[in-house]
Amino acid sequence: MRETKLIQRLKDPALDADGKPLWKTCNLFTFGASGTGGFSKEALELLADKWKFDYMGSAHFEWGEVPRALHTIANYIADGKFETGFISYGKGLGDNLFYICEKELKTEVEQIMNQIYKNEKDLNLYEPAYLRQRCDGEKFAQRFQGWIELDNGFIFFKSAEMYAKTALMFQIPEKAVRGVLNKSSLVEK
Repeated sequence: MRETKLIQRLKDPALDADGKPLWKTCNLFTFGASGTGGFSKEALELLADKWKFDYMGSAHFEWGEVPRALHTIANYIADGKFETGFISYGKGLGDNLFYICEKELKTEVEQIMNQIYKNEKDLNLYEPAYLRQRCDGEKFAQRFQGWIELDNGFIFFKSAEMYAKTALMFQIPEKAVRGVLNKSSLVEK
C-alpha cells in the first residue's frame, strides 16, 4: 500500500426540488488551471447529483489524479474485489464513516481512516482533509460529506446518503449497501 498524501474532499451537491443538480460538479476553478481535472463532460454529468468536488488549492489534484483514482475503484468493484463497510468513531449512535475499498486493503484502509480522524497531521497530507473537524461538528467543515483517497484508490463518507448513491452508481448490489447501513445504525459506541 502506498503512503497516503492526496485526499480529495467532496461536498454535497446542491439539488433543486426535482433532485437535479443546480450546477455542474466543478466550476472553472474547481481543479485550478486544468479546468476539469481530467474528467470528460459525461463523467462530470454522471457525478453531478452525487457530490461536488471541493477546490483543494494544490496542483497535485489538477492533472487527472481524481479520475485515475475513481477508475481504480471502478475496476476493483467490476472485478468483485471490493469491500464496503463502516468504522465507528465518537460516542454516539450514528458516529460512522462508510467506505468502499479494495478487499485486500480493508484493514489498512480502516487504519488510515482512523488516523485521519485522530490526527491527520501525522500523515503529512498535501492538503487537509478536515475529517475530524467535520465529525466534531465544526461549522466550516459541515459541507464536507465524503473523501477520495487518491494514492490507493478508496472512497469514504460521513454522509450515509452520499455513500449509498455512490455505491449504487458503482453497481454495488443494493442488498450489500442496505446491509452496511442497517448494521451501522445498530452499533453502540
